[in-house]
Amino acid sequence: MGIEELRLLYLSQSEDKISHLRDTLDKIENGSTDSIDNLYWRFHNMVGSGGSYGFPYVTEISERASNILKPFMQHKKIPSPQAIKEVLQIIEILELYFKKALAAKGEFLPEEMLEYRSQGDSVSGMLPKTHNEYEPPPNTVLAVDSDEASLRLINWALGKENIEVWRIHEVHEALRLMTVERPDVVITEMKLRDSSGLDFVGKLRSDQVFRTLPVLVVASDPTLKDRIDAMAAGANQFFSKPFNPLVIAASVKAEIKRTAQIQEFTIYDSLTGAYSRRYIFERIREEIFKHQRSMEPLCMAIIDIDLFKNVNDTYGHLAGDEVLRRLITFLRDNFRMTDIIGRYGGEEFIVLMPNTTRNEAISILDRIRSKWAGTRHTLGGKKESVKITFSAGVAVLESPGLQAEDLLFRADRALYCAKDLGRNRVCSEES
Repeated sequence: MGIEELRLLYLSQSEDKISHLRDTLDKIENGSTDSIDNLYWRFHNMVGSGGSYGFPYVTEISERASNILKPFMQHKKIPSPQAIKEVLQIIEILELYFKKALAAKGEFLPEEMLEYRSQGDSVSGMLPKTHNEYEPPPNTVLAVDSDEASLRLINWALGKENIEVWRIHEVHEALRLMTVERPDVVITEMKLRDSSGLDFVGKLRSDQVFRTLPVLVVASDPTLKDRIDAMAAGANQFFSKPFNPLVIAASVKAEIKRTAQIQEFTIYDSLTGAYSRRYIFERIREEIFKHQRSMEPLCMAIIDIDLFKNVNDTYGHLAGDEVLRRLITFLRDNFRMTDIIGRYGGEEFIVLMPNTTRNEAISILDRIRSKWAGTRHTLGGKKESVKITFSAGVAVLESPGLQAEDLLFRADRALYCAKDLGRNRVCSEES
C-alpha cells in the first residue's frame, strides 16, 4: 500500500475518530474525571499521526486541544465550561477538515479552512493558537488542625501560591472528605481534638490510594520522640509551632513538584500497579520493532470496564479505584507470562500479546472476559454483591509500515464495536 492509499485510509477512519472524541467529551461534561486522561491522549495521538500522514493542520489543532486539556488531566479536575466549549469547537473544526479533505482525496489544505471560515461556516473561526491561555486548576491541600488561627495562616501562605486549602478541624471530617476528594498534599497537626494526627497519617498510609500522598506534620513543643514517631508513621516532613507559613508553602510546592516528577517517570501506575501509560507506549514501539524483524504475529487489546461511571456514582470513587486494582490483579493471574499489561487511562487497559494470532488473542480474551463476568464483587461497604463486566477490542499488526498509533486506533475501533453490540464481549477489527 502506497503513501496516498495510507493517507486516504487515515481520512476514511476520521468519522470514528470524531465520534470517539465527542463521546469522551460528553463523559467529561457528565463528571467523569477518568475520561479527561482518555481525551487528552486521543488528541495527543492525533498530534503525532496527523503530521506523519501529511496533515500538519490536524497536528496543529490537535496540539491546541492537548494543551487545553493537559493541566486538567494532571490535576484530575473537570475542565472549565470555557475549556470544554473550546475543545468542542476544535472537534467541530477537525470534523469539517476531515470531510473536506476526504472529498478532495487528501488534497484539502489548511489555507482552505481559513476560506471556509471567512465565508461564515458553522464553526466560526477558532484558529489554533501557539500558546495555552488556560491557567492550571489550583493544586489542593487538606489542612487538619483544631486551631483555626493556624489554618488561616496556612491558607494565606498557600493562597499566595494559587494553592487551594481545605480547612478541617477533626480527623473524622477529613476522612469523610477524602472518600470523595483527593488532595495533592495533607498537612496535619499532631494533636487534634478527636484523634491523634499520627493515627490519621497511619490510616492514610494503610490505604493504597494515599500510600504515596505527601504528608506534613506540625506540632507545638514537640519532643524528639514526637519527631521520630511522626516519621515512623509516614510523614514526609515535620514542622514545629510556631512555624513560618512561607516555609510551609515552599515545602508544599516542593512536594507537589516531586510527586509530579515521580509520576512522570515511573514504570508502574501508582493506583493499579499495572505498567504506566508512558512505559506501555515504549513497550508497544519495542514490540513493533521486534515484529518488523521477525514477522511473528503481534496482537494488542484495549480492555474497558463497562459502565464504570455507574460504579463511581453508586459506590464512590474509592470503590471504583478498588475495582481497577482487582481487575489488574485478575488480569495478571489469567494472562500469560509473555503478555504485557498496562493502564491506558481511566478504566482502560492495554494488553500486548507477542507471538499471538488474531484468533488466539480473541480466544484468550474471551475466556478471561467470561471468567471475570462471573465474579461477584462487594463494594463500598454494601451487603449486596454485583457483577462487573468489561469489553475488549483486538487489533493485529500485519502491515510493516504501521505505527503504534495505528495499532491503538484499530484496537480502539474494535472496542467501540464491542460496546455498540451490547458490551461484555470481545471484538476484533474484522469482526
